[in-house]
Amino acid sequence: MVFIDGASARLIPLNAAGPDDEVTLEGRVEGRHRAGGWAALAQSRYQRYIEERCDDLVALGRCPALASGTTGPA
Repeated sequence: MVFIDGASARLIPLNAAGPDDEVTLEGRVEGRHRAGGWAALAQSRYQRYIEERCDDLVALGRCPALASGTTGPA
């Protein structure tokens, strides 16, 4: 089983007897910084735009899959 986030990963080997010892990997990539500033603002604006367009389609009855909460084939 693997759990991953932006700074670390946890690996838990599974076998017939159950979970084994957990291994934690942490790393730091030089030259990277947390998202923020203008990039985060642009991303949040784009996400809000997409959500508003989806709401518009549902209101017009042009996307019943979004209205019912399903997005894939049945």
